[in-house]
Amino acid sequence: RRMDDLPLSARECEACLLMLSGHSHATIAEKLGVSRHTAISHRRTIYAKLDVRNRAELVAKVLSK
Repeated sequence: RRMDDLPLSARECEACLLMLSGHSHATIAEKLGVSRHTAISHRRTIYAKLDVRNRAELVAKVLSK
C-alpha cells in the first residue's frame, strides 16, 4: 500500500514509517528533530486516523490491500 493512500500528513507518514520499522519514541523524535512528546502525539494522531490501537494493528492496516 502506498503511504500517499493513507489519510496522514507528510510528517505523520514519516513517523508512521519509523514506527513500522520498530523504532522507539525517542529514536523517532531524534530522527524527525522533534521532542519525544511530539513523537508520541504523532503516534496518537496516526492511530486515531487509521483507527488502530497498537503497532501490530498499524502494521496490519498499512500492509492490507
